[in-house]
Parts: sequence; C-alpha cells; structure tokens
Amino acid sequence: MTNQELENPEIIPANSAIVAIDNLSSMGVAREAQPFEYVGKTYFPSSNSHWKVMYPTGMKSLSYCNRLYPIGNSL
Repeated sequence: MTNQELENPEIIPANSAIVAIDNLSSMGVAREAQPFEYVGKTYFPSSNSHWKVMYPTGMKSLSYCNRLYPIGNSL
C-alpha cells in the first residue's frame, strides 16, 4: 500500500484485496530438486528448503492465479 492509502484507507476501492508478500520456501530439504519456471526464469527454493505449497501443483495454481511475486532470484 502507498503511504497515501495507509493514511486515508477510504481511497482504496471497496472490492480491493490487501495482501502481504512472503517467501514460498520452508525449512527442510526436499527429496528431489524442485525447479519452477515462472515468466521465463527458473526458480528454486532456498538451500536446505522446499516450497511451502505442494510441488508442482500448488506452484502452478499460484502462477495461474497471478499470486507469485519474483524478487531477485526468489519467489
């Protein structure tokens, strides 16, 4: 949200959804590599981690719903 929206929430459209961006990796090594291609780039969970959602179906669902936000080399 912008500072203006935080100070004056009435300007946010009524049907808007407010979301928080978070990483998609969880501690614990996966049994096998979990590459995921999104917008022409391949992403992997951080080292010694796995995707929080079921791989690959959960990742595909998030992609389909436009719920993935790449930041640098991570999702």
